[in-house]
Amino acid sequence: MRIEKLFFEEKEVGKTISATKKYYKWEFILNGKPHKVEMYHSRMSKKKKMCVDDKVVVEDQEYKNNFEYSFILSGNRFTVIQLKSDKFDLRVNGITFAMLMVEEKNGNLN
Repeated sequence: MRIEKLFFEEKEVGKTISATKKYYKWEFILNGKPHKVEMYHSRMSKKKKMCVDDKVVVEDQEYKNNFEYSFILSGNRFTVIQLKSDKFDLRVNGITFAMLMVEEKNGNLN
């Protein structure tokens, strides 16, 4: 697995009150191909919407705080997991995206 050019963004995007909806975006190049994972989370309703490479893969209408969704890209398991009520993390083969970003910055990724 080769992951490079990692990017993460988290921001509030509610229409009327920005703090009511959170948006997460993870971008990376996996084995030479660019990918993007996006997550929308309503703090009010707890509804969630997740897109992988601009395709909606899940729209969770249940009002819960324990979201987890896994998918495979190029033989690698990616999981978006809810850590706290409005915090999410992307994991690649069990490794947090933040750790991959640190390793890429330090030149330790292969």
